[in-house]
Amino acid sequence: LRILDRFRLRVVVLEVEQMLAAGAGLYEDEVLNLCGGYYAILGKYDEAAAKLNILKRKPDSPLAEEAAYKLAVLWLKNEKTNPAVEAIQDLAQSYPRNKRIPELLLRAADLFHNQKKFDQTIALCEQLKTRYPQSYEALAGRYLVGLCYRDRGKHDKAIEVFDEVGR
Repeated sequence: LRILDRFRLRVVVLEVEQMLAAGAGLYEDEVLNLCGGYYAILGKYDEAAAKLNILKRKPDSPLAEEAAYKLAVLWLKNEKTNPAVEAIQDLAQSYPRNKRIPELLLRAADLFHNQKKFDQTIALCEQLKTRYPQSYEALAGRYLVGLCYRDRGKHDKAIEVFDEVGR
């Protein structure tokens, strides 16, 4: 963002934080959501996570599920794999019918693969295969597993997995 835009965002965040401190009342959920988004834009991930965590713990809020999703995306974009996986697992436990869970699991698995954490990649891909066997993400996860075996030098196992993907 340009410097002027960042300045404007900081001013907005400060004003919204003041609203929250003053007792935003009926609009508290919206204020938390906005603050989380603005902090994420500014690159203040811990502050963004704090606001989103408060909001996701409010089961009566219509924004709680979205906050749980945004928290997972926040950690994925920041390449913090362990908090991302925790956030995805929390989303899956709290909102098991959320249709974006497979996509988040695949993104986390891909991030682990890029970091050469092959055991974690395989574990997440196995979750995809077990929980969402008919999804595109499960198929893409199997491909990632094949890449992990290839990268480890286990070429026979990689070929076996790639053949499975091709069927």
